[in-house]
Amino acid sequence: MRRPRCVLPALLALCVVSVCSLSLGEELTRHGSWAAAQAASRTSGKFIFVYIYEHNQEGCLAMESTFSDAAVVRALQGYEMLALNGDARQNREFCEHYRVGTRYDEGRGGKEDGRMAFAAIPALLFLDYNGREYYRTYGSYAPDTFLLLLGQVARVIEYQCALAQRPQDARVHADLGRLYLEMGRTPLGKPLLETAIKLDPDNTTGAR
Repeated sequence: MRRPRCVLPALLALCVVSVCSLSLGEELTRHGSWAAAQAASRTSGKFIFVYIYEHNQEGCLAMESTFSDAAVVRALQGYEMLALNGDARQNREFCEHYRVGTRYDEGRGGKEDGRMAFAAIPALLFLDYNGREYYRTYGSYAPDTFLLLLGQVARVIEYQCALAQRPQDARVHADLGRLYLEMGRTPLGKPLLETAIKLDPDNTTGAR
């Protein structure tokens, strides 16, 4: 199976919106299910941005405003977009697989007992059409910080694609590790820098 192409311009977007669930601008192309987003990604070669939300949740309402920003809308054109209601029963399998959203367990008498298992909302995931996860984060973003995030995630995906092709490349390990540190993701970045040092004892990458 071919993976979505690792072309940087196509990575400057992300977000998926179910057909009638959110008041997002009509400029955004929306997929209402994982199957639809996956099929579109296979055709277009774009990666998939998944937005997990709940109705009337404060952070999700803030993200609706961000998604209506003209610059954000333009950036999101580089992704196939999918938005899933995290507390909807039809999205349970997807949310449990990626451990996002709100999971309801069946109570006695066929009723839901309302026990929440995964409650980090909103959740933002970047996937390819095979379902491989490249990055995730949580919470709401203002338009400027969301655009910054999209640029950083584009670089994360680019480096991860390069690393899959060149797993012994110390410079790619170092570059991705430094990027994660820049994004405040030390647990992700530190092991990559340590690997870069092992692959490059002379420290030509500057990983030390």
